[in-house]
Amino acid sequence: MIATLLVTGGLLALLVVAAWPVLKDWRQPQPTAADGETPAAGPGSPEGSLVSGLMRHEVTAGQYRRAMEHLARRDDDRFPLRVPPEAGSRDQGPC
Repeated sequence: MIATLLVTGGLLALLVVAAWPVLKDWRQPQPTAADGETPAAGPGSPEGSLVSGLMRHEVTAGQYRRAMEHLARRDDDRFPLRVPPEAGSRDQGPC
């Protein structure tokens, strides 16, 4: 009987310790938007803002695909992929 109480109490203590950070964040007030403004925290990249717009239904799936294609083309123009030559292709004859 005492062993059951000790084990149950130990498990309960572990549960409280594990859940403490979540409970602490839950009690803190969340930032609210004043006068219809959105909070300052947001995605940091164009891809992230597209995904968040898609999740909030501000962007349709077709608009999302076209925007991602545009971003991919822009990245390809800015940072072209250069494939290095193969290791053994220096006009060496057959091995």
